[in-house]
Amino acid sequence: MLKAKGFSQRDIARSLAKSPNTVSREIRLNSVNGTYDPRKAQHKVYAKRKYSKYQGMKVVEDKSLKDYIENKLKQDWSPEEISGRIKNYDQDIKYVGFMGIYKYIYSVYGRLLERHLRYKGRKRKGGNRKKVTELKNRLFIDQRPAIVGNRERFGDWEGDFIVSNKTGKGVLLVLQVSYLRAERAIQRSRLMG
Repeated sequence: MLKAKGFSQRDIARSLAKSPNTVSREIRLNSVNGTYDPRKAQHKVYAKRKYSKYQGMKVVEDKSLKDYIENKLKQDWSPEEISGRIKNYDQDIKYVGFMGIYKYIYSVYGRLLERHLRYKGRKRKGGNRKKVTELKNRLFIDQRPAIVGNRERFGDWEGDFIVSNKTGKGVLLVLQVSYLRAERAIQRSRLMG
């Protein structure tokens, strides 16, 4: 539109907040018979993308694989889960990695399946997690008193959290106490007291 009104490529680039090289490349690559028409350029890009080989063609060319992936996506499986299932259990189906499944979903052939992705194209935001070294009053294991390592007194134990998967919904607290030494400590306290 701006080019048809006589604006220079530099002015067009400035109004779009793009580099003049980007505008020049767009005009050069997507002009038809030396004339740039935005609708024709859009169609040219669409056709180029549709027929490019890397756009999920491994999935498109195999009907059973395509049906399998579409069925699992509609059941809200992630591409990683689908790929793992094919690799480990459903080995009669042609294998495709999770990146190949994403390429298929984002291609012109699988765009309608994008709504079944868990994050639906949105990037996940990172939390404001503090580094372990930044936690206040933290006592590192190498700074604890040596007697704690014997685990002979009440209150001498070690603990750690194990967090499962990326969501962190599954958490396991592991506490380790030497029962034999604790039992001896109990017997000593009975004898003394």
